[in-house]
Amino acid sequence: MRKYLLSAAALISLASAAHADDKTLQLEQKVDSLQHQIDEMNASGSKANVDKSADSAEILKKYLNGDTNLTWNGITVYGTIDMGVSYQNHGAPLNDYFYPGVNELVQKNSTRSVFGITPSGLSQSKIGIKVEEPLTNDLSVVAKLETGFNPQSGDLSDAVKSMQQNNGVALGNQTANADGSRAGQFFNGEAYFGVDSSTYGRFTAGRLDSLLLDNILTYDPMGGSYAFSLIGWAGAANGGGDTQDARLDNAARYFVNVGPVHFIALAALDGYGNNTFGAEQFDIGTTWGGFSVDASYSHVKDAIHLASNPAGTLANNTYMAANVSDNTAAALMAKYAFAKATVYGGYEHITYQDPTHSLFNGASDIGGYLLQVNNRAYAAGSEILQIAWTGAKYAFTPQFSLTGAYYYQWQNDFTGKGLGSCETNGACGGDENVLSLMADYAITKRFDVYGGVMYSHVMGGMEAGFAYNNAVSPMVGARFNF
Repeated sequence: MRKYLLSAAALISLASAAHADDKTLQLEQKVDSLQHQIDEMNASGSKANVDKSADSAEILKKYLNGDTNLTWNGITVYGTIDMGVSYQNHGAPLNDYFYPGVNELVQKNSTRSVFGITPSGLSQSKIGIKVEEPLTNDLSVVAKLETGFNPQSGDLSDAVKSMQQNNGVALGNQTANADGSRAGQFFNGEAYFGVDSSTYGRFTAGRLDSLLLDNILTYDPMGGSYAFSLIGWAGAANGGGDTQDARLDNAARYFVNVGPVHFIALAALDGYGNNTFGAEQFDIGTTWGGFSVDASYSHVKDAIHLASNPAGTLANNTYMAANVSDNTAAALMAKYAFAKATVYGGYEHITYQDPTHSLFNGASDIGGYLLQVNNRAYAAGSEILQIAWTGAKYAFTPQFSLTGAYYYQWQNDFTGKGLGSCETNGACGGDENVLSLMADYAITKRFDVYGGVMYSHVMGGMEAGFAYNNAVSPMVGARFNF
């Protein structure tokens, strides 16, 4: 009996061991299956991460190459940051509000050598948004809001404030300053709303670039650069006489193509309560093959040209001295692109006369600054300023280009005394020569580095009150467009 019991126990033990082995095997199989699933999930996740990284790299590559923009539902964010280092043998210290920063061109207060960081050498540093949202197959809503700033200080660009800061300051102690259309407004660039149709043209209204400014950005070899262009740094040509009118408030503009020819008209309301138009401008142009040409006409009433006030005679040094005039300008500009080269040329004729409507002391200028006005700056005779330029750009490679330009401007004798050319009276005949050379290398379509030099020389009435009649200003910098 005992023998049978031992045999039964052995059988039970063997059966239990076999059952345990089966459970262990099943458990191991389940573990292996789970591990396999985990491995597959990890592999899938790794592949997704790799694909995601590849997609991100491709998106970044397309963006840097300029193939995509920061656009969402028809709204595009854009901007420019441009900074460099410059030297002027005859200049004035940096001003945090003056958007060129320094006197790239020789000025009355160019009394010493200056070296340092300089903003916006090649392009105005700015940020803005553009809107283009289709309404129908042929009609879109368009809008733009833009402001320029000084990247080295973070201040909004404000040329008028740069002059106000130097009211009552002797020339030898002044910082760089000059008049301009960007006067600390929240949107000191363009700010407009309108509609665009491929059939009927484009209509916009608000704060608009003048037609002359648009053309100069196209036909200036240096693209309106502050560091390398007479007509970029000094804005008389951009505004049809005075740089404040390079951008016009309360303006409307209509652009239309008729075959190969485009027509543009712009009108702006008078800002001083005269219930009339303050500006009328017209343009006609065409592009044929590599050749482009535009002819423009501008008439601006009550144009403001701020005058320096080193003696500090204005009330509390807060009022800005201003010559008031009615300005008439006509311009012809052209360029021709062939092979790797583009040749540029332009001419503008400007006449300044006493205003039809006199302004009053305390009138408000752009940016809200108050004026002490001179309505008879041209009582002895009209001033005629003529500006001509030419230049060429050659692209050695798609990335590297070299640009050279020559600018010449001259004024008549408007003293009423027939003095001709002289060096002590700013109303005498005089002229200015400017030469510049600039090299640019595009690392990507959005990021480039540049370097160049500009030489300016004034003579006759144009050097009246100047400590030096010439300046050499080299600059190197980098620019990022987004």
